[in-house]
Amino acid sequence: MSRLYPRATLIAAGILGSLLLVPTPAHAAPPNAGIYGIVPAWGGWECAGKFNKVAFVTYHNHSTGKNGGDAGDDIVWIPVTLNRDNHITMSIRCSFGTHLAQNFVIKPSRNGQSFWFRLNGSATRN
Repeated sequence: MSRLYPRATLIAAGILGSLLLVPTPAHAAPPNAGIYGIVPAWGGWECAGKFNKVAFVTYHNHSTGKNGGDAGDDIVWIPVTLNRDNHITMSIRCSFGTHLAQNFVIKPSRNGQSFWFRLNGSATRN
């Protein structure tokens, strides 16, 4: 019985230690600012065809859990967390149903900052 007790203690310590190593689930950081997300035609965000135009621009900020969109132009307001990586999916929907999307990782540094997203995955900011 004296040998069983140390083994049980060792097993319990191993289980407890492994539980401490399990990572906690990621939580969305609350947004504390906003940026202008722009998907310009010169950045590859074009709809094929003479009368096929960008009908809707959408975003999903995977880091904050926020998403939304806008119709009528190539710009959206995106809630972000400043000075942290924000994982964002930008997309457009064309008037004839074509859908284009791309993922980005950006690190905004101030409220109201503008980001120009290119379909090739790069982004420029002011």
